[in-house]
Amino acid sequence: MASTNSYGYQVPLRSTLESMGYKVDWQGEGKPIKASKGGKSYDITPGMYEF
Repeated sequence: MASTNSYGYQVPLRSTLESMGYKVDWQGEGKPIKASKGGKSYDITPGMYEF
């Protein structure tokens, strides 16, 4: 899982979210990633990101 920063480098999704202040829990391959911050949590399903 990676995103591309403004310099064209790929950055892992987890470190991107953590650098934004989110707590990230990976539940296993093919399962949603849970990201939480400020009392709110989000499930990011596998179809929403690429490997």
